[in-house]
Amino acid sequence: MGILIKNILNAATIQILTLNSDPDMIKQENVAHAAKELVKTIKLLELYPSLQSLVEQFEFIQTNSNSSIHTHRTSYIWKLSQATYQLTSLNVPDIYFLQSNSLKCQFAFLNILLDDICDLGHDRTIFDDAVLALNGKIYRDDSGLYQLIATTWAALQSAMEKTPNYMLLKSNLEEAYQKWLASFEYSLWLKDSSRLDEPWERHLEIISHSGTIYFAGLIDLLFIPNLLTHQISYMLDIFLCTQKMGQIANWLTTWPRELPQQDFTSGIFTLALEKRWITWNDLKNGDIEKVSQKIRSSPIESLLWHEWERLRVESHQIAQTARLPALDGYIESFSLIMYMLLASTGLL
Repeated sequence: MGILIKNILNAATIQILTLNSDPDMIKQENVAHAAKELVKTIKLLELYPSLQSLVEQFEFIQTNSNSSIHTHRTSYIWKLSQATYQLTSLNVPDIYFLQSNSLKCQFAFLNILLDDICDLGHDRTIFDDAVLALNGKIYRDDSGLYQLIATTWAALQSAMEKTPNYMLLKSNLEEAYQKWLASFEYSLWLKDSSRLDEPWERHLEIISHSGTIYFAGLIDLLFIPNLLTHQISYMLDIFLCTQKMGQIANWLTTWPRELPQQDFTSGIFTLALEKRWITWNDLKNGDIEKVSQKIRSSPIESLLWHEWERLRVESHQIAQTARLPALDGYIESFSLIMYMLLASTGLL
């Protein structure tokens, strides 16, 4: 069934990483040590059988076809996804916990495939065929990848339809699905766009849906007993905030890898372009070290961490307004995720 990270991670480590929310704390010995222990523990995880099966099927396709999708990924990304969902789960009843988290990992698997198709491959044709596969339509001769996408989404959708709260959340799930696909459309558009007139706030609003936090929150809600309609809108507002928090933390820890890969979808680059700290020519044709130095010497990191903190505070305010104190723990778990990503730099 896969090891639960909380069963092997020292409770004090979780507490240290949850109670702090300042990224600079990673420089302090106790926080740095706790973050390293978390990364070590993630590496020990066994994947859920459903996720392990998907990874093995994909690796077989990768080995036996000319596809270049996903070549840079290692086993750590799958374990990191599984750990993230376990550590940020809502109060799902124990009887449903593993099912909910397994479904979230299946969605993450599809998300990573589409992310690499759009951000690394920049391949409109493959993306369009992948979307067709999500709808059960496969027209290509090299159909292995698309069959995998089709069967994974069909199984995920079928499982969600059998959950206690599916009818209550059906419209929310459909809307989230459409925004998820739209975020990848936007990612493809970004490839050749100088985006000088693209507000950073709009970029964050759209591209954050290429993450999985919002959809993962909805999957958890499928299993929450006695879920009330008026609570859902508040929870969705919180999921939007935490998804943006996760996206910002991801940007701040992965942009050095993405720059030489010509993956300019990160909000780091959009904000730097908007503020004229770099130019489009810098990104497309400039010396990587010089561009990196321009970004590092700008105030961009402090601005983004400030936005991360603003979203954290806003999330707590929403939970307080909605009288949902149980969500405070969920929100604070994203401090732990922030430190996890900072300690995982170079592994993603």
